[in-house]
Amino acid sequence: MTPDELGDGVTAMRALLPSVVGPVAEALSASGPEAAAAAFHRLAAAELAAFDLDDEGFMDAICGAIELHHTSLVRPLLRVWTALRPDSSAAWTMTGWAHQVDGQLDLARSLLVRALDLDPENEDAALIMSNLPSA
Repeated sequence: MTPDELGDGVTAMRALLPSVVGPVAEALSASGPEAAAAAFHRLAAAELAAFDLDDEGFMDAICGAIELHHTSLVRPLLRVWTALRPDSSAAWTMTGWAHQVDGQLDLARSLLVRALDLDPENEDAALIMSNLPSA
């Protein structure tokens, strides 16, 4: 049985777990992207969950830096996140937003389109996209 099949109790327990982003970011800083990916996969494969693997932890770790226009601080973590979760609309939204903040509007647009292709109801991606000048 998967955690999702077990219901709300498991979801509530996962909310008590620390985010996986801490150990992933530590591995990224100490040893690079491959070590960060290996740390994520090792923690995700553990029989007893010790970390929350959801996208919210990545979003929490990244949003502030983008808001403050310090995208270079989180760009390595964005690359790891999109590599680990290529089907995550949130990962592509945050990456697109970072590029928008940096003035790389064409790249931002293509990443936000990818986010919306993955989740047409992604309001954050749609909002950022609506604030981009027409191509």
